[in-house]
Amino acid sequence: MTDMIKQHGAVPAIQLGHSGRKGSCHGAIEDWRPLTVEDAKSGLPPWQIMTPSAAISPPRPIPPKEMDHDDIKRVIEAFRTATKRSIDAGYDIVEIHGAHGYLIHQFLSSSANQRDDAYGGSLENRMRFAVEVSAAVREEWPQDKPVFFRLSAVDGKGGSWRLPDSIALAKALRAVDIDVVDVSSGGVTGSSDMPMVPRIPAYQASFSGRIRQEASIKTIAVGGITTAKQAEDILQAGDADIIAMARELLWNADWPAHAAEALGVDDPFSYLPTGYAHRLRLREAQKTMDINQDQNLIAKSLRYFLDDNTSS
Repeated sequence: MTDMIKQHGAVPAIQLGHSGRKGSCHGAIEDWRPLTVEDAKSGLPPWQIMTPSAAISPPRPIPPKEMDHDDIKRVIEAFRTATKRSIDAGYDIVEIHGAHGYLIHQFLSSSANQRDDAYGGSLENRMRFAVEVSAAVREEWPQDKPVFFRLSAVDGKGGSWRLPDSIALAKALRAVDIDVVDVSSGGVTGSSDMPMVPRIPAYQASFSGRIRQEASIKTIAVGGITTAKQAEDILQAGDADIIAMARELLWNADWPAHAAEALGVDDPFSYLPTGYAHRLRLREAQKTMDINQDQNLIAKSLRYFLDDNTSS
């Protein structure tokens, strides 16, 4: 698969993560409904989830397992193993998923982490798991290829992880040679006065800009970016080094070609498959044909075809 991606001029990338307390559930279409014994009859049995703090984890049919230090070591080694497999599979970028309420984010946020050991309490302690995972991945990943870290810059409504915390984490990630922070938001909720992040256009770009500037690390802006001008403005303002998109590409898979045209790139059709590009270039060339430049000649030709009395 990675060979095919490269043959088409793209860069294969893989994201590694652990669901933690968000595991043992259905997908987004069913609003992450927990798996039950009834689901087991359909081949989807629930499993025991692992979590930083079992007492504040969401209910599951099987009580959650609060991770001890051996569990933490095993998960870090699992990230290491997954990294080696990603290299063997031919990927050129690896991203550690530390956002959206999954396991790494659970350790980061005091709304999900109420431990009293070296992995809980202070900001430094809550960051420890994220940094140790990142160091393990970076140690295995080729030095000439980048490692990304996906981060929720702030928690969701009622959470506790804030932008200054993310800046501190980004500095710690830079210290273990993480190359890029992919800046998202949300995923852990709670009872604080933290509001929901407004879903306005490019709603996370300002978070990306702050982290990029104050942590001196490359960042990715993502979320609510739908136009070429938006994307270019974010880059030109210094709020990100890379633009990431997801849902807009679901809606418009040819967005890169349209963006190239909007930004005045020569031959935007070159971003499409060869056969598509050929036919679209022909269409553009046809617009310049002599018959299309003279309105009288156009009208005369159309009358010829539309007049029932015209004889051949």
